[in-house]
Order: sequence, then C-alpha cells, then structure tokens
Amino acid sequence: MLLNADLHIHSPYSMATSRSMTPESLLAAAKMKGLDVLGSGDALHPAWRAAWRDRPEDGSGIVVVPTVEVEDRHRVHHLILAESFDQFAELADLFAPHSKNVATAGRPHVALDGAAIASAVHDLGGLIGPAHAFTPWTSSTPGSRARPGATAANGSTSSNSGSLPTLPTPQASLTSPVSPSSPVPMPTAQPRSGSAGSSPGSMLGCRGCGGSSTRLPARGSP
Repeated sequence: MLLNADLHIHSPYSMATSRSMTPESLLAAAKMKGLDVLGSGDALHPAWRAAWRDRPEDGSGIVVVPTVEVEDRHRVHHLILAESFDQFAELADLFAPHSKNVATAGRPHVALDGAAIASAVHDLGGLIGPAHAFTPWTSSTPGSRARPGATAANGSTSSNSGSLPTLPTPQASLTSPVSPSSPVPMPTAQPRSGSAGSSPGSMLGCRGCGGSSTRLPARGSP
C-alpha cells in the first residue's frame, strides 16, 4: 500500500516557523496536497500536544502520526515517531533531566548521545531515525563531521563528511564559445555508471519516490 506522507514538519513553537500554523491549517494544506499521513511535529511540547488532542474532527481522513525532532549532545538531529501523544508526554518526562528546553522549544536539545535517546524511544515502542540524512553536520558525530570546503590542519580541503558517498560531479558541455552577449551554457549531468537512463532523478537514484505504510512495533517488543 503506497501512501503520500510528510513526517517531518514543525509547529509555531520551533524557530523560523509561521505563527499561523495550527492543526486545522496543516490538515487543510495536507488535504490540498494529497497527503494521506501527516506528522504532527514538535510532540514533546505540551501546548502543541494539547492543540492536536483538542482539535475538532475534520473528516479529512488524514492519519496524524505524533512526531518530533530533537538535537542530541553532539548536535545530531533525530526524528522520532510514536503511536500516541501520551507516549511523548512520557518521553518528555524522561528527557526533562537532560534538557533545558524540552517543555518550551518545539525542537529541543537533549544532552544525551544518540544511543541513549534511541533506547528511550524504543522502550516506549517508538521509532527513531536521522532527521536530515543528507546534511552531514546534523547527521554525524563530531569526529566524522566536516563542512564541505573546510580546511584541515594539514592544509587539505574537505569535500565530504565521514564516509558519506560522493555524488558524481556534473561535467559542463560547452557547445559554442561564450561571448558577453550569448547565454551561459548549462552543465549537462552525467548519469551514474550502470544507471538506467538519464532522467532528472537518476543521479540520486530516485525513481517514483513513493511512500509506504509503516507499522510501529508493539510496546515492549524488542
């Protein structure tokens, strides 16, 4: 069963968000975009949990999955999913001794490492994964993190972080000399070796990126 889902959003309680974001406006926009599943975002925030609990039935048929993004002690960002907002209330209590803003920020900082956060989430029957899989400086530990173009002490320049794979570099194809009055030719992307065709998404290996139904593990299951 294929589903259209957006599981990573935020609320007015996170930075750089609109104050007009409400459960009602989010559900209306999700319906307009053809989504079947919508993550709540910011489910550790008590007021945002209450807003979702108290909303009137809208009849949209959209499934709302309680979600949150947290930043760990190494500034790695994790996306957490659970079956109920009550589970996030319990998780907020567990994180409170390790966070100064778990009750006030939509995207809180938790002074634990990723393994400890994942263990707490799994104990409550939730799911956890990288919030920004293609952003190295929020998805890797400090020892393997380097912003592209950073210069190391030995003078070498980093173009990647850790052991993340490097996408092929597009090669420019100049069909005619460039003069001040002529348009600048656009680079022609080269498909990966062994890939089928050269569609716009082939360099990222994305063909018909559809969603899928995910069943959360039963509480207490390994």
